[in-house]
Amino acid sequence: YHIKTDLSPDTIQLHNFKGGYCGVSKIEADKYCICYLTDSQNLVKSGGDISEMEQRVLSKNPFLKNYFNNAWGNEIKTGDRLNYHVHNHHHGIL
Repeated sequence: YHIKTDLSPDTIQLHNFKGGYCGVSKIEADKYCICYLTDSQNLVKSGGDISEMEQRVLSKNPFLKNYFNNAWGNEIKTGDRLNYHVHNHHHGIL
């Protein structure tokens, strides 16, 4: 996702959560990229709903909770948040 946030432009963040991690970094102009890698079981346990997984699993990390609760109103990436690509699904990784 590409978001707007008040993160310092020279800062790169890496946050962990159960079964994965999430990075946040400045990409261009006033845009920041936030992306994560998670174990497929997190999605399965969330009924296949990515938004549910983000709230149930990722948001247990208080830093990520802040992004999911506040930065998404500033989301500037075109496309659907439910769009994702499955990589190495046979190994249980999304």
